[in-house]
This record gives sequence, structure tokens and C-alpha cells, in this order.
Amino acid sequence: PKIQTYNVTASGVWPTAMSPGTLNFPPTAIGSTSSPLQVTVKNFSGAAVTLSNIVASGDYNIVAAGTSPCSSGTVLSPNGTCTFGVTFSPSATGKIAGVATVTHNAPNSPQVVALTGTGN
Repeated sequence: PKIQTYNVTASGVWPTAMSPGTLNFPPTAIGSTSSPLQVTVKNFSGAAVTLSNIVASGDYNIVAAGTSPCSSGTVLSPNGTCTFGVTFSPSATGKIAGVATVTHNAPNSPQVVALTGTGN
């Protein structure tokens, strides 16, 4: 029998992406809250994606932001986007790290954005 060989090249895009992947907050006084920095969630898939949870760790909080805010239960249509904000309210001095986590029904769930800020 004759054997045929085929070279196959493929590339892929995750169904959803968050941008930026890191938020760096300016130094913030203990007891105060920074202005929100925004994160955009985009659905690159051909099917709707439902966001089930958006949370931030530690001294960071999720807030509504942008003209199409994300929240738990948001349904992103194909190629749809939404935004959420993150604020920083330091409870101590020094560098404070955290994450914002978005959980959804696409294969690359959950997704995280790294958070860094300095309390002063």
C-alpha cells in the first residue's frame, strides 16, 4: 500500500479572553479606595458564553464599569464584549498582590487577571 503524509498546521484562539492580563494600581493610602481600572472580557467563539462569577481576592473589589458592564449572569453573544472594574483598598502598607477571577461556561474557565498595588 502507498502511504501518504500530510503536514497539518493549526492555530487556535481561546473562546474567551480578558485584557489586560495584569492591573497595576498606583500607591494608595490605607483606608482609601483607588479609582477603578477596567478589564474587558471578549467572546471569540461562535456560541454565547455565560459568565457565572466575577470575584476579586484580598484588598481588591469588583465594580461595574464601562458602557457594557459584566456581572454574574452576563451572556456574551459571539464576538461580544463586556467590562468590569477593579478597585484597590489597601489594609496594610507595602506591596499587595491579588487576582480577579472570571468563571464562565467556555472551556478555558476560570480566567484570572493578576492584580498588584502598594498600600501607603
